[in-house]
Amino acid sequence: MTAMSLRIEGEYWDFLIKYNKLFLWNFEGEIEIYNWEEILREISHKYGDFIYSLYNGSMINQIIKEKDITGHYNDIYLSRFDLDRYLDKKELTPTGDVITSINSYNENILINTDDGLFISFLNDMGKFEKITDMPFYNISVGTYGKVALAGGEEGVFELLLPINNLNKNYKGYKEGFRNIIKKHSNRTSWVKNNIYSSSYIEEFILNPMNTNEIIYGEDQIYKYSAKEEITKVTWVNNNKIYRKLNSSTLEEVTILDSENEELNFKSRTLNFQGWKGEIIAGAGAAYGTIVECENALVVIFKDKSVMNIPGEVVRWKSYKSKERYSNILGIIYDEELVLTAFNY
Repeated sequence: MTAMSLRIEGEYWDFLIKYNKLFLWNFEGEIEIYNWEEILREISHKYGDFIYSLYNGSMINQIIKEKDITGHYNDIYLSRFDLDRYLDKKELTPTGDVITSINSYNENILINTDDGLFISFLNDMGKFEKITDMPFYNISVGTYGKVALAGGEEGVFELLLPINNLNKNYKGYKEGFRNIIKKHSNRTSWVKNNIYSSSYIEEFILNPMNTNEIIYGEDQIYKYSAKEEITKVTWVNNNKIYRKLNSSTLEEVTILDSENEELNFKSRTLNFQGWKGEIIAGAGAAYGTIVECENALVVIFKDKSVMNIPGEVVRWKSYKSKERYSNILGIIYDEELVLTAFNY
């Protein structure tokens, strides 16, 4: 396992890498759009050709040899002055204010704000269409353009995006928006084409096509943590659900299919070293599982090896397994964005 880190100077709220562009959302209500392809080519020319392939996801499972690395360094640093050389343009966010969260599917980009949910296109970020006035807690994109949204007391919503990119006049998007179920939801994820919803009130799994037939509740999903009266921290990674059992222990639930198309659940517990502090959050990634603790960001790789990244982070994000940049972990600190690429 090899990891390289690109440290980009600046204060950012969120980021997205897609279609050879680097999108940065700043605290001024702007979207900064950079030429990611050119950034990688110039860095690779200076430090080694392998960097271009590594950050484009085409070097996964390949061994990086010492001779491939030019010079001796730990991280690659890109100052704000250097970054400005690659700026294509700036656009305002839909409300000219800081966004809440973003997600994307093909060329569609969904932008969540306090004033509602907006849709735009990556090649025309200056134009937006509002889907609804309702703000959401999170946006989770599944397969074939299916989007699950957590609406708090209003429940779980679904938005269907076009599989192709032909619909660029924004017509028909609102027709694909619906309230699936009025059960409290603070976070949504996709697991085996089902929606997993979590909140401080309850967790459940439902099939968006058959909401009246099968809904799995906490007592069915969890063996150890269903009755825990604590702040609920939970996330999904492929066919596994993770849930905080106590300050340093997780319950890992593997979801199994059965012949009658119902879901079965198998549990085990995972313990963390005390020095890492309280478990705060987590997410799945193509290379493993990421767990945010009080004193470190912990990456548990698929081969069971562990990387501990110390320090206090502001935000962090990884890409889904089938996306082009799935080997990149982005960590936002107070004064920089660190993009770490793994050749898992």
